[in-house]
Amino acid sequence: TVYMANDDDAAFCQGFAWDDAEDSFSNLVKGNTLFWMAFKDGLVDKQYVRPPPGSPMCGCTELMPKVSHTDCVEAKEKYIFDGSEIKLDLSFGSCTEDSLASHMKTLSDEGTVSAAAADVAAWRTETSCDIQTSEFLAEKGWGPKPE
Repeated sequence: TVYMANDDDAAFCQGFAWDDAEDSFSNLVKGNTLFWMAFKDGLVDKQYVRPPPGSPMCGCTELMPKVSHTDCVEAKEKYIFDGSEIKLDLSFGSCTEDSLASHMKTLSDEGTVSAAAADVAAWRTETSCDIQTSEFLAEKGWGPKPE
């Protein structure tokens, strides 16, 4: 950051993605995933109570500030058969990939999200802080445009 900061100002970002297909599991449970990520994991478990400066607490990737890394969360699908009925055991956890951008790239390679969406995720969530700071200063007229 270009502002005076201390260790308490460090930001933590996490996100999730869902398939474009209307009937895909990740699309059907995206509301559950958002609730778990923002409320259960973020607020209750980790006690994150405020957004990073200049951004909303929750929002779509293209509306969020650029960051150097974003953790990835996904819903885990498991079914339990108890002899008379089948029940969904819905749980949440980290994506197989190590970041939201990597997860979006995998989904793009599988054809379940557009390449453009994966590119936006990579551009917004995997950018060097030095580059972002230079871009910010240039946008405000406080420094040269980065090359």
